[in-house]
Amino acid sequence: MGDEISYSGVNYYRVFINFAKKIIVAMNLVRSIILSIFVLFLCKLTIAQSSFYAPDSDATRWVDSVFSSLTQTEKIGQMMMIRSFSNKDEDYYKEIERQIRQYNIGGICFFQGDPETQVKLINRWQAISKTPLAISIDGEWGLGMRYRDYCMSFPKQMTLGAIKNDTLIYKMGTAIARQMKRIGIRLSYSPDVDINNNPANPVINFRSFGEDKTNVAAKGLAYMKGLQDAGVAAFAKHFPGHGDTDVDSHFALPIIKYSKSRLDSMELYPFKYLIDNGIYGVMNAHLYFPAIETEENRPSSMSKKIVTDILRNELGFKGITITDGLEMDAILSFAEPGDIEVESVLAGNDIQLLPVNIDAAMTKILAAVESGKIPQSTIDEACKRILLLKYCLGINKNIILDENNVIEDVNTFEDKCLRRELYAAAITAIKNEKMLPLKLNTTIKTCCVVISDTDAADFEENFSNYCAADFYKLDLEPTKKDCATIKTAVKEYDRVIVFLASKSFSLKNKYNISEQALDLIASLSECDNSVLCMAANTYCATIISGLNNFDAIVIGYEAVADVFQLLPQALFGAIEVNGSLPVTINDNFKVNAGIQIHKTDVLYYPSADEIAYHYGNFEAVDSIVKYGINVKAYPGCQIFVAHKGQVIYNKAFGNYTYSSKSKKVSVNTVYDMASVTKIAATTLSVMKLQEGCLLDVDKPLSYYVPYLRSTNKSKVIIREAMSHQAGFIPYISVYKNIEQDKNLRKEFLSNTLNEDYTVKIAKDLYIKNGANYFITDTLANTELLQEQTCVYSDIGFIFIGEAIQNIVNQRLNNYVNDNFYSPLGLSRTTYLPLKKMKEEDIAPTEDDKTFRKQIVQGYVHDQTAAMLGGVAGHAGLFSTAKEIGVIMQMLLQDGNYGGVQYIQPAVIHEFTTTQFPEFENRKGCGFDKPLLIYEDNGPCCKSASYKSFGHTGFTGIYAWADPETELVYVFVSNRVFPNVDNSKLSKLNIRTNIHQQFYNIINDNKEY
Repeated sequence: MGDEISYSGVNYYRVFINFAKKIIVAMNLVRSIILSIFVLFLCKLTIAQSSFYAPDSDATRWVDSVFSSLTQTEKIGQMMMIRSFSNKDEDYYKEIERQIRQYNIGGICFFQGDPETQVKLINRWQAISKTPLAISIDGEWGLGMRYRDYCMSFPKQMTLGAIKNDTLIYKMGTAIARQMKRIGIRLSYSPDVDINNNPANPVINFRSFGEDKTNVAAKGLAYMKGLQDAGVAAFAKHFPGHGDTDVDSHFALPIIKYSKSRLDSMELYPFKYLIDNGIYGVMNAHLYFPAIETEENRPSSMSKKIVTDILRNELGFKGITITDGLEMDAILSFAEPGDIEVESVLAGNDIQLLPVNIDAAMTKILAAVESGKIPQSTIDEACKRILLLKYCLGINKNIILDENNVIEDVNTFEDKCLRRELYAAAITAIKNEKMLPLKLNTTIKTCCVVISDTDAADFEENFSNYCAADFYKLDLEPTKKDCATIKTAVKEYDRVIVFLASKSFSLKNKYNISEQALDLIASLSECDNSVLCMAANTYCATIISGLNNFDAIVIGYEAVADVFQLLPQALFGAIEVNGSLPVTINDNFKVNAGIQIHKTDVLYYPSADEIAYHYGNFEAVDSIVKYGINVKAYPGCQIFVAHKGQVIYNKAFGNYTYSSKSKKVSVNTVYDMASVTKIAATTLSVMKLQEGCLLDVDKPLSYYVPYLRSTNKSKVIIREAMSHQAGFIPYISVYKNIEQDKNLRKEFLSNTLNEDYTVKIAKDLYIKNGANYFITDTLANTELLQEQTCVYSDIGFIFIGEAIQNIVNQRLNNYVNDNFYSPLGLSRTTYLPLKKMKEEDIAPTEDDKTFRKQIVQGYVHDQTAAMLGGVAGHAGLFSTAKEIGVIMQMLLQDGNYGGVQYIQPAVIHEFTTTQFPEFENRKGCGFDKPLLIYEDNGPCCKSASYKSFGHTGFTGIYAWADPETELVYVFVSNRVFPNVDNSKLSKLNIRTNIHQQFYNIINDNKEY
């Protein structure tokens, strides 16, 4: 029994194992079937994507059908790509029609004109063509290469060669393809994959990705993939390599003297790479290679040894071969029109680009086929390849182009943003002796020497966003006198920035830079802390003697607006610098050199296109602002808004006064900040001192202001005072005591400066020395409120301002300037502004009819602050919306700005948090906060998060930061001009309504 049980158990075990094995086999079979189906699906996708090399049955059927319907003339006609313009007369267009009807030409290559007319012409000509036309363009940097007055351009290929992120170039390819398809173009004679290893190359040069063959190949592939994935055939050029020449084939035949082995290892590398990855077309150059072609001066485009033996047979290219333009002198010197095309076909070219005489070309090719000189199979194979290309591009379908909104469709904000991203990614630092990013500090006296053949206002404006500088502007041919003046002037500066910009891409005439200019640049390179910032062809650096002497060198490659705007931002760390040299400049700066300069957290200034793309328009904001001016809520204003570290709005409106003749407000106009002084000066200082353990906000104010110990304010805690919870009465107008008592006024005020009256409080008005003691004594003896409630008061901040001065042993204005404004690069944020700037740079605040009896301009509006000498803890600060915005951004970024930690995050969090909610007090420590329960008349708009903080100012100021949405909003005006009775700004909720509009805009663009 025992043995039977044992045996039975073994049998069951074996049955189970066998059954399990069968299940596993079945599962493996199912898995294999699924994998096979998946692989077949992938293969089908691959075939569909590269059907030009592996056509499906539908493609073959269409090609065979069309081919069988063509006459011999029409087959040859498919091999012709004729030139056309869209800015000619009707007779010209009718001649094109004749060629289409008579020869059934394969395609048209467009040049000058405009996109709208071109679309209409393509619709017209496609309608009469027996076989759909292939429309092409030589547009290496996009449509702007041919239609620059109507279409945007992308960066030149040398610029792209500096970019490390090839995905950006792929995106560019898709964008260019999209634009081309919009106006009917389906063949692009790009990318140029010539390896430009000859700086003297007059025709390729900046059109090449550079001299590194692997980089050229990679960039060429990215560009090609972008075009072809988006439905436009890419044509690599100029086979077998036009980079190492010093002759322009448009005017003569370049002779290439190097060996076949050199060609194999260098010039052919990128072509082979693109062929292996499925490029549709290759353009053959007009060059003479004695090492390959035995017939003297036979152009490579006419050489069977090069087109067929090397391109077709050695490299295995199965796509479309096309000649370079047959109108070029390099080819016209070889043979007569007509004979050229015959030689081209014999060499192995499928498409004859720009035949000089279409009639002669057709006649002679037909005769050559009939005589047997050209095999019929050559024509048939070329024709079928061309038809297959048309099918793969969807040209086989009857496509009618939309003739509306053409210009708008090929100039989208999205594409312009991509262009800017490309230029930014290309910027290259090739030297940095601890200079970059540049420090913002205003104590560093800086000058910019601009040497340019175009308006460099964009460079100057963007540089000035970060640092005050003196600008010296010269053209590329400065006079000796101007150069001498600058050589002397720069000796007075701590830092010299040389900005060189040239639109010329040609070495001829040294990029239009005179010897005088080059001598000046060499001289400037010897200055201490010198930086060369270049917006010009890379090779331009090769002609600068003393290049190695600069402490930092940054290259932007092209003299265009985007580069002018981006280069200053690269210098100051608003964008990362990560490009690499596409070519060698000298032994110190070789190909692929590039120093990464990390981005800091300074504000970035996007272009108008970037703002429009991500945020739309700000018409609702502009409308509210203009309404406010129209109803005379304020004569003028500034608004500054930053979102996620980017300045999305920085505008000025109106005038200094309500008179249309008064000066217009600019973004640099300085205004009285009134109570925003409390956060932008006093609270900043308290946070800094608290962090350094020099002040404790939980100690009595009298600890730091001793004379308060004998008053009813001896036990007032600083935190309470800063949160308006200390019981100070709202305000006391000390000046009224002086104003109403004529004897007192005579005692305290004088219209002339003398030894007893040295404190100036307005134009030709001085207050008696020691009057500040009278003021502080008066304030110290005010009553305290008995209720534990929030009452807004200036008095506490006046005493806190004194406390700061006692602790640091210097005036408040000097302390905040040394610790904040100057390091932040804020040149227009200051107390006592007339000591630093002209009166005309400052908006008038009030026409004071009582106390000062004059227009107050450049002097603090607050009378108490004025009598305290213009420097106080509650008022006295002057600034612009932009510079207050920088302060708010620094706070939003946890105290860090430009790589400097001004205040620790924990301290900022403490001060910007509600201090006494148990008393229904919303205030932070120095900062205002949203109401605990929102009301329309609150301090900020409804959408501001409870984490947000800021302050308003009596003169019409509003500054607010929201960490939750990363939004900074500053509104600045002089609403009290001509008098303080004007309360329309607050009654109409203009500031908060504008604030809400910005929340609405960013909420509508959440993906950004």
